[in-house]
Amino acid sequence: MEEIETSIWEYGSNVFSGGLLAFVLRSAAVLIIAAVICRILHKTVEKQIQKGVKNVMVFRYLDRTVRTIIYAIAILIVLSGIKSLSSLSTAFLGVSSILAVILGLAAQETFGNYISGVLLTVHQPFKIGDMVALPEKNMSGWVQEVTFRHTVLRTYENTTVIVPNNLMDEAVIVDMETEDKPYTKYLDISVAYDTDIEKAKRVISNAVITDEGAVDFRSEEQIRKNVPQCEVKVWEFLESGVQLHFPVSCHTYLDSFAVCSRIRERILVDFRKEGIVIPYPVRSIYMSQSSEKAK
Repeated sequence: MEEIETSIWEYGSNVFSGGLLAFVLRSAAVLIIAAVICRILHKTVEKQIQKGVKNVMVFRYLDRTVRTIIYAIAILIVLSGIKSLSSLSTAFLGVSSILAVILGLAAQETFGNYISGVLLTVHQPFKIGDMVALPEKNMSGWVQEVTFRHTVLRTYENTTVIVPNNLMDEAVIVDMETEDKPYTKYLDISVAYDTDIEKAKRVISNAVITDEGAVDFRSEEQIRKNVPQCEVKVWEFLESGVQLHFPVSCHTYLDSFAVCSRIRERILVDFRKEGIVIPYPVRSIYMSQSSEKAK
C-alpha cells in the first residue's frame, strides 16, 4: 500500500516538480488564492465607488492593473513547477535580447495605449459618465469605461464607440459635462431686413425664458444689474436677412435637444402671430423667345 501511495506522488516527477499530483494541487491552490484575492479587491473597489468616491477612473484602472499583475504572478508560479521550462532558462537568456526587441515592437501600440490610459486616469480630463466630444474625429458620446487599451463611448444613437487610449490622450477633447454649471447652446435664426428687430428680440427672449427646461445662469449680481437672461444679438448680415444669435442654457447636454426643439417651435409660432418673416432664397427663371422656339 505504501508503495502505491509513493508511486502516485512520484508519478510524473521527471516532468513536474514533486510529481504530477503535487503540481496539480499546488497549481489549483495558487489559482484559487489569486482568484479570491482579485474578487475581494474588485468588491472593495466597487463598494468605494458606490459610496461616491471622486476618482472613479483611478480606482477602476488600478483595480484592473493589480488584478492583472496577481494573475500574471500566479501563472508564473504555476509554470515554475514544470522542469522543462526551467531547463530552457539558459537558452532563453541567450535570446532574451532578441525576444525583448521583437516583443517591444509588437506590443508598442498596446503598451502606448496602457500608458495613455494611466495618464487619462491620473489627470482625469473627463470622468466616467461625462459627455465628451472629439471634434477632429467628428464623434461624441458618454464615457462608459476606460480599459488598458481603449475608452468606451456610448453615443446619442445608443451605439458603442471604441477609441484607443492614445487617441484620447492626443486628441482635442470637449467635456460637455460641467459640475454646478448649466450647458449652454447657442442658436441662430434669421429675419427679413424690414423686420422690427426689437420685436423679434422680445419674441425670442420670451420663448427662451418661459420654457420649463431653460436655466437662469445669471448670478445674483447680474440679476441686480438687470442683465437679461437671454441676450439676443444681431450676429451677421446675410444675403437675404439678418441673423440673430442667442443662448439657451439647460441642466445637461442631453436636455438641450428637447429644450432647443421646443424653443424653435415656439419661435416659429410666435413669429407667424407677430408677422415676422423668416427669409429664404427665391430664384426666378426667365425663358427667352429663342429658347422657346428651339423647343
